[in-house]
Amino acid sequence: MVTMQKLYLLFFLVCFFISIAAPIFPGATGGMMYHVLFISLIPSVMLPWVLKMKMNFVLGFMLSFFVIFVMTYASLYNEGNINISSALSSLKILYFGIYILMGYAYVSCSTLSVELFGRTYFGLVIVAVIVSIIELTMPSVSYLLYKRESMEILDDKLSSIFNTTYHLAFFLFFGYLCYLQNFIRSLQNPANSSALLAFMMLLIIMSLILLTQSRMFVMMAVLISVFLISILLLKRVNKPNILISVTILFIAILGVIFTFWDALAEKFYYIVYGVDFLLSGQLDFSGDGIGSFNTRINQILFSIAQIHDNPFVGVGSGKDIYLESLYAYLLYKYAVPGVIFYFVILCFLVKKINFILKGNNSFREQVFFNACYWFFILSPFYFLSGPLFEVPKLSLFFFVLIGIVYGYEKVDK
Repeated sequence: MVTMQKLYLLFFLVCFFISIAAPIFPGATGGMMYHVLFISLIPSVMLPWVLKMKMNFVLGFMLSFFVIFVMTYASLYNEGNINISSALSSLKILYFGIYILMGYAYVSCSTLSVELFGRTYFGLVIVAVIVSIIELTMPSVSYLLYKRESMEILDDKLSSIFNTTYHLAFFLFFGYLCYLQNFIRSLQNPANSSALLAFMMLLIIMSLILLTQSRMFVMMAVLISVFLISILLLKRVNKPNILISVTILFIAILGVIFTFWDALAEKFYYIVYGVDFLLSGQLDFSGDGIGSFNTRINQILFSIAQIHDNPFVGVGSGKDIYLESLYAYLLYKYAVPGVIFYFVILCFLVKKINFILKGNNSFREQVFFNACYWFFILSPFYFLSGPLFEVPKLSLFFFVLIGIVYGYEKVDK
């Protein structure tokens, strides 16, 4: 069994890495990622030999599965004209559960599973950086492997190993949180020498997020940095070296921004325009206004209108419809119970992470689970701007992360 666990651990990490790094070949597949989905699910064939679940997780997982199953088929029945295609499409929710089980099984295979997952994620960030450089210098290669030529909005924005800028920013945001936690904790403990490396990685990842011009994640990265560093300063007001270092850093960043403002505003016009649009009070919550945020509000209102006559049953879990907000997606497919279910699961998830953080964990585990805490607790905000369930690469990462959180048990090393 020990050998099987080690084999699964390696097999899982390899498939996880390949699934996310794999080219999409948008020209040949129309942007579809069936090959990515297939690779990501390969480790599931080993689950019968490595999956050992605790009773409370079994009960919670089965209850969640039953609730989702009922909501899915109530919505499918409600859409009418059911055919094989729509029935199969409604079953997509099943592989999210498989991802959770894969992550749950993986984290129980070794006391080093969290560290190894972190290294694999770091490897994927490096791949994203390399592909981003190729995208900036040889765009034709990027369009061949990952990027959709039909989307003019992508011409001056990075998508790297994803075919959408928002998806790349979503994936990188977790890494940003990891290195932000590493940087802050290194400042709290002067004996730890990883502060410089963490800061350099923060700059690299923030640069990539800026180049995606995803306004939501740029805003989230800046706000969470200000918030957590402010807390650090309040806790360490009696540490002059930390106060001076952070103050100098803050002044240097402001100096660079003011010095090169014209060039930055021209390069990142999409972000600057969005901030200006927000500050000018042009947001229109009626859904009739212009701009991407108003579009997403409009889609949420559209979903609300669709379920108006029956707010407890979605209008089509088997329908393929492009909605740019998770809330619009959940309301349309699962109605009000779907949104409530998401927040209930989120509460249990955050509670589990808080329990883990109270344990005697290693430095890397504390950093990892603190990043998980902020990644999930901020999700209600960034899910305003994009769905998750139709993208195999992101759903693999997101639901495996949930499985790792629920499967983690502290083992004395």
